[in-house]
Amino acid sequence: MSEQNPIYQVLMICLTYKLLRYLVLSDFKLALEVLVLTAGYTSQNAADVRLKCMLNLASCHLRLNKYDACISECSQVLQTDPDNMKALYRRGQGHLALQNNAAAVSDLRRALGR
Repeated sequence: MSEQNPIYQVLMICLTYKLLRYLVLSDFKLALEVLVLTAGYTSQNAADVRLKCMLNLASCHLRLNKYDACISECSQVLQTDPDNMKALYRRGQGHLALQNNAAAVSDLRRALGR
């Protein structure tokens, strides 16, 4: 479905609204479902939106204590944007929770720019 299609635009607005609502209500399981749906849109112009969705997905995984999934999402973001501060920080948090201390320190230092 093309991004110029009005149905696509309405769908994305609805998904964004639902996502924000679930995040505000701390319903991370439902937010995760919306993010998985949204992350499936891969048109060239949607690359930035997809990256943001992946970062939000990583945040949900963190809050649900799914640290391996968080690390995986952040690693995918870092393949596209190697200096993404949020991805480095969240991946560092995931490593820290799994007691991968060396990896956590490395990511967190990179996130701080040191």
